[in-house]
Amino acid sequence: MIEVWHRKKPTFMLFSAEDFAEHQAAWKSGEYELVATIEKEPPPNDTEEDYAFFITNTIENSWTENVGVKPVRKQLRSTSMGDVVKRSDGTLLICSCMGWQKILGDPINLARRLV
Repeated sequence: MIEVWHRKKPTFMLFSAEDFAEHQAAWKSGEYELVATIEKEPPPNDTEEDYAFFITNTIENSWTENVGVKPVRKQLRSTSMGDVVKRSDGTLLICSCMGWQKILGDPINLARRLV
């Protein structure tokens, strides 16, 4: 299962090492909330994080209506820079301006602390 976490007070900025450090500190201090779980497998040539980003963005209809997505609460925004995806293997990745950056430390223990 893939999890999508949004920052409670998003900044939509992640360009520099300082930005990444600030987001990582925000993750560790619990400033993110679980917004969705994804139980559908990504297409064969897609990564879990890229699929999670795609399926939790509103394109024509609200992403909360997409097959395989279970929203955790109402009033959700699309996944953006600075948000976190937890892959099925427990790896935590922050969405950056170009791709994904791994959160340092023990991802499983960090995630358990926030659930």
